[in-house]
Amino acid sequence: MICYDMVGRSAPVWSCASCFSIFHLTCTRKWARSPASVSDASDPAAVSWRCPGCQSAHDVPARDIAYTCFCGRRRDPPNDLFLTPHSCGQRCSKPLGKTGPAAATKGASPDDDAVTRCPHVCVLQCHPGPCLPCKGFSPERPCPCGKQSIMRRCADRTMPLTCGQQCERLLPCGRHRCEKVCHTRPCGDCQVNFSAHCFCDQKTETMLCGEIAVKGKLLEKEGVFSCSAVCGHDLACGNHACQVVCHAWPCRECELVPEKVITCHCGKTRLQEKNRASCLDPIPTRDKVCDKKLPCGVHRCKITCHEGKCPPCLVRVEQRCRCGSSGQMVECYMASMEEFRCNKPCGRKKNCGRHRCSDCCCPLSKPFSQHEGDNMDPHFCQIPCGKMLRCGQHGCQHLCHSGHCDPCRETIFQDLTCACGRTSIPPPQPCGTPTPSCPHKCMVS
Repeated sequence: MICYDMVGRSAPVWSCASCFSIFHLTCTRKWARSPASVSDASDPAAVSWRCPGCQSAHDVPARDIAYTCFCGRRRDPPNDLFLTPHSCGQRCSKPLGKTGPAAATKGASPDDDAVTRCPHVCVLQCHPGPCLPCKGFSPERPCPCGKQSIMRRCADRTMPLTCGQQCERLLPCGRHRCEKVCHTRPCGDCQVNFSAHCFCDQKTETMLCGEIAVKGKLLEKEGVFSCSAVCGHDLACGNHACQVVCHAWPCRECELVPEKVITCHCGKTRLQEKNRASCLDPIPTRDKVCDKKLPCGVHRCKITCHEGKCPPCLVRVEQRCRCGSSGQMVECYMASMEEFRCNKPCGRKKNCGRHRCSDCCCPLSKPFSQHEGDNMDPHFCQIPCGKMLRCGQHGCQHLCHSGHCDPCRETIFQDLTCACGRTSIPPPQPCGTPTPSCPHKCMVS
């Protein structure tokens, strides 16, 4: 506080609008001019200052701080023995909506705050401290479900408003209504069990209605999920079935209709309209080489124009092993299917610097090669160290490593005594601690 003196009845005072603390007017002005009262320490030139009681910021300059009554309408109120000290004696008339609990509601939208704000003013005589809660009635408000209009006291305006009947608001699914008692929070997802069909109508599952992506009214046997099986519906041609995985969109047009197939299988010769009349007519083949790029991406098909996929690439290529030290001649398609490994041991030292890698065809056997990926490093030594530690009683528990072993982490819980037993060190002590040196003459014969 800035002052310890008693506030007299006739002394000019200043009252904080936040904490309602009362201070001498001269002490408040002196405090507002001091550097310690600045609300923003990073800006010493700021005009705002802090209340000595609640630390709330005020923007009124120190020279403009005036002595007013508690309601703020009269300056320099008279010292009337029949009135509350520092009061003007008139009606307070402060808006109760600013001091009520609705003003402190966090997370409320401006519209909700305007609806719940108290429309009345304080009817008490100009008084110190906060205004009492409003005893009047607030305007009627509809309940969350909209079935009734409820009138309550302004003091209860922040309490949950409910009519006690069933909510019956339409849920987000668009098919069912809320069965909870009238409430203010969102109704949530629909929890009704729903017998749902897949898009191709081959599978039926029981799902929660709220988990279905399709909203609104559903027709009988209307699909709402994919079963991951082949659709199988007849195409528009009437001769073939849809081979796409169960889908929500309409089946595509048959890919073999004459309007879509305009070339031979290899695409080099354009077909004439008289060649095919329906999707059941075979696509003619020509005597030219297919020349399509094979799956290997390097070579091309050497077979004459044919139906279906091109055969595997049979060109002989050299396949190198993982370490790159040897190779073998295989068909091109085999090089991408199987990994070739030679029988040459690696022989390079592992990370410990003591043991060598004995794996055959190790990918790290190449000079300057480094481990990549999430797999375990083959040159990470997994042999236990096992070296005797300096304590002479325990071995190293770490994996094989380079450098010195860590000190022994065991603890001794027995007294360490000298040979004669007259000098001792109490436990606990780190393992390997030497026996104490005795300053007395040895009594051991």
